[in-house]
Amino acid sequence: MPRACAQDDLGHITPNGFSQWVGDCQLSDKKSQYCKRTSFDQLFIAVDASSAGGKTDERYNKKKMLNRQEFLQCIVKAACMKYVESGDIVDVSEALHR
Repeated sequence: MPRACAQDDLGHITPNGFSQWVGDCQLSDKKSQYCKRTSFDQLFIAVDASSAGGKTDERYNKKKMLNRQEFLQCIVKAACMKYVESGDIVDVSEALHR
């Protein structure tokens, strides 16, 4: 799991930690229409913002950081970006496995 933040908060991932994870896993590809580095930056922002402004109490969800549940969403969406949207794999579960 990528580095979270200076306080070693293991429950949250910062944008820099997420970017490092993308790099470490070699997910970004300059030639890909769906997997550019900016696509993953946008993914982080979209998943983090999806819970912002909700009517549920999220006292354990820090702003501008991904919690564990949001990070899992990013993993699934990254698999879709890399394999499903490109047409390499049709099944999301198979893309996630790969």
